[in-house]
Amino acid sequence: VKHVVLFGFKPGVSRKQIAAIGDKLLSLKQHCPQILSHELGLDLKLTAGQNHPMGANSDLCWSVVVASAEEYDAYNTSDAHTSLVGAIKPLLATRSAVQYDVPESPLRKAEKTREKTPL
Repeated sequence: VKHVVLFGFKPGVSRKQIAAIGDKLLSLKQHCPQILSHELGLDLKLTAGQNHPMGANSDLCWSVVVASAEEYDAYNTSDAHTSLVGAIKPLLATRSAVQYDVPESPLRKAEKTREKTPL
């Protein structure tokens, strides 16, 4: 399961503050064993993205991959995650998220095949 979040911060929240939030998001892996992988992206503030006819880009993107919906629920309700949500929420103007199934990676498929193959 992949969880992707887009954050739009209130006017006046500095790039430095957003970068610090990014550092805190990255530190979640140390506290949430459910996270198999993660990715963080700070918007480049390109003119085309800020002047898009459907609205300006968000400021920050965060994604994690977990093994299952149950693992997502455990991550989502973990103390580390809920504490960080509480710290970020007052700075937010917008938040949008999705969770979706991701295809299994070729590397993981190969690992499973090796695990099933007797020596």
